[in-house]
Amino acid sequence: MSKRSVKLKHDKKTPLRIQNTVGHRPAPQIKPRLVQGGYAAIKECRIGMMMYNVNDLIGGRGLDLYGEAKWSDVELLGQILHAGDVVVDAGANIGNHTVFYAKKVSPGGIVYALEPQRFTFEILCANLALNGLVNVIPMQVGAGEIEGNLSVPLLNPTVVQNFGAVSLENHSSGDIVKIITLDSLELKRCNLIKIDVEGMELKVLQGAENTIKTHRPFLFVENNNIKGSPETVQNYTIWVTTVGGK
Repeated sequence: MSKRSVKLKHDKKTPLRIQNTVGHRPAPQIKPRLVQGGYAAIKECRIGMMMYNVNDLIGGRGLDLYGEAKWSDVELLGQILHAGDVVVDAGANIGNHTVFYAKKVSPGGIVYALEPQRFTFEILCANLALNGLVNVIPMQVGAGEIEGNLSVPLLNPTVVQNFGAVSLENHSSGDIVKIITLDSLELKRCNLIKIDVEGMELKVLQGAENTIKTHRPFLFVENNNIKGSPETVQNYTIWVTTVGGK
């Protein structure tokens, strides 16, 4: 965070407090882009060197302006991860969480990063290389309750939009991508499963039933859609209670 954006106040009666004075206008880039080619840019970010799509409204924008994206997520999960742990990142996107996980579980740990969108997957792989990570297995696949194939829309990377909001269901055109179950990975250990798959979260969990029963990993599951949210929470609670998990 820029020194100009915070004020420190402290006296004997008041604990140290950081006051955010950033307004509603877009903040200047904390660190400049090192390089940009077409829709992709690279800069030094909080978790390491990162490539991102400058047209992405959420993750890319966060990295571009502030050098971080969803930092509260990774900071929280960083408290439960240790060297040697095994993580499954279902819906890895460009690797913001993946890169953090891989560094956190090293040495000896491994991350399985699943991302079905082709252009997004390409940036994910670039970020693994930029950070010299050899303990990540990137897979251009989706995850679900059964194995099969689905059409994944190929979003135009030059158009401003949220590239992380693509659902894999109900599409008739796009890249044909394989859908796997997490159980098919046949993991010997599993400490964390993070799921961010735009409405297919429960299906991914159902396809990981044996993994969850056997290893009892921590589950970090997104639920950010108002439509169907109560049903998702109710079904998730019933399912996890029955199967087991943390």
